Amino acid sequence: MKKRIETKEYRTAEVTCLARAMSFYEKNKILKSEDFIAPMILPPLFKMLLKSNIIRTLFKKVFFHFGIYEYVIARTKYIDEIFKSIKDDFKQILIFGAGFDSRAIRFNNNLKDLTVFELDTPATQIAKINQFKKQGIEFSTNLKFISIDFEKETLNQKLEKSGFKKYETCLFLLEGLTMYLDPKSIDITFSTIKEFAGHNSLIIFDYVYSSVITGESNSYGVKGIRKWVKKYGEKWVFDIEKGQIQEFLNRYDFELVDESDYNKLSDKFFKDQNGNNKTKINGAHCIITARKK
Repeated sequence: MKKRIETKEYRTAEVTCLARAMSFYEKNKILKSEDFIAPMILPPLFKMLLKSNIIRTLFKKVFFHFGIYEYVIARTKYIDEIFKSIKDDFKQILIFGAGFDSRAIRFNNNLKDLTVFELDTPATQIAKINQFKKQGIEFSTNLKFISIDFEKETLNQKLEKSGFKKYETCLFLLEGLTMYLDPKSIDITFSTIKEFAGHNSLIIFDYVYSSVITGESNSYGVKGIRKWVKKYGEKWVFDIEKGQIQEFLNRYDFELVDESDYNKLSDKFFKDQNGNNKTKINGAHCIITARKK
C-alpha cells in the first residue's frame, strides 16, 4: 500500500479530476458525465478553457490519448450508477485512495443515512480539503476523512480508530488503485476488507490484465498507456490473469457479480441510437463488482 497511497505525489488524482471536468463540459451526450464538482475545483483559467471544444480536443491529444479519456469516463459512469442505486441496506462506504472523489457530495441524498469514509495520504487529503473549501464546496456531514501513515499505523487499526465498524454491510471502492499496489499490499488490503466486511457487502475495483504488464497484449491503446504510465512515474506492479478473477476473489470470500472489460463498457456507455460504438476504450483494464459471501 505504501508505494501508492503513502507517496506525496497525487498526480493521478489530479489527472482523473481533469478528465472528469472535461467530460462534464462535453456536448456529446455519450461522452458527458455528471461530475459537476470536478470543474469547480480546477483553477479558473482551466474551467474557462475546458468549455471550448477545441481546447478539450487538444487536451485529449496531449494528456488522454490511447483511449484513456474514454476509460475514465466509462469507469466514472459505471461507479456512479452503483452509487445512485444504493439502498438503505448499506451502512458504510469506504473509498480507498479517494483523491478528489466527490460522490459523497454528489449523491448525498442517496447516502445521507450511511457513513462515507475516505482513506488517503495526508498530503492528498489536505490538498482536497483546502481546494474544496476555497471554492465554497461544503462537505457532507456523514463524510469522514481517514489519513494514514503506513510507517506507523496498520490499516485495520486505523479503520477501528476512525469508527469504521466491522461486520456491517458496506461498499468498498478501489478506483484506479490496485495496479499500483505490490502483491503484499494487495493481500493486506483485501484481507482487511474480508475482515471488516459484513455479509452482502460489495467491492468495486479495476485492475489490469497480466498480458498488459508483460507487454503481450495487443488490445487497443495498451502499448501507449504503458508508456504513459511510465512517463508519469507510477509504475504498474499488480495484475490478474485474464479469466482468473474468481480465483482471486475466492481468497477473500467474495463472489463475482459483474466483470466489465473494455468491450462491455463500450457497449454499455458508448453506443449511439443505431447501436454503433462511437468511440474506443483503452483495453488494459477491467472493472469488477463482487459480493461478500
